[in-house]
Amino acid sequence: MIYDLYYEHFALDKNYNPPDYFDNRDKYVEDFKIKNKLFNGNLVQTFSYQKYDGTLFESLTQQLKSKGIHVPEENAISVQDALSSFKNAGYFTAFSKLLSDFLEKFKSSEITIQVLKDNFEANFIERLFEDIQIKRSRAFVEIFEIIFNAYQKKLSNENKLDFYDMIIQGKEYITTSDIKF
Repeated sequence: MIYDLYYEHFALDKNYNPPDYFDNRDKYVEDFKIKNKLFNGNLVQTFSYQKYDGTLFESLTQQLKSKGIHVPEENAISVQDALSSFKNAGYFTAFSKLLSDFLEKFKSSEITIQVLKDNFEANFIERLFEDIQIKRSRAFVEIFEIIFNAYQKKLSNENKLDFYDMIIQGKEYITTSDIKF
């Protein structure tokens, strides 16, 4: 079904003011007004203040329903179906390889998870305007942290070391002992 609707998210507060750091705030507000007139009731819109107060998706859902668009109450597919599709498409193998390569580089660099996370530290406003690559990187680090912690716990519970831990411990042994080559 085709709908004669347009959607736009506006970076406006409850008083329809854009953030102070916008270069031309008056033009942004004027463009907002023009778009509302131009689309004459066919504009579905959300605002930054809705993101802050947690009502963005509720507002979007209500607007879509008021325009006769069916919005499912739950996810379109189950988590199990999504995981199955992910695996069947071959993404699981590629993701496992990515995690393995990243784990190797992470451990051999001898940094901590916190140092890694600090590289993607951003406040809420900064996150609204960052590009998709930064969002993907942050999501990857969050996933990696969960997997890394589980992996480290498994090694600890089994009283084992992986190759990279052995290399690091060997290096520490050599630098702290009187071994001369």
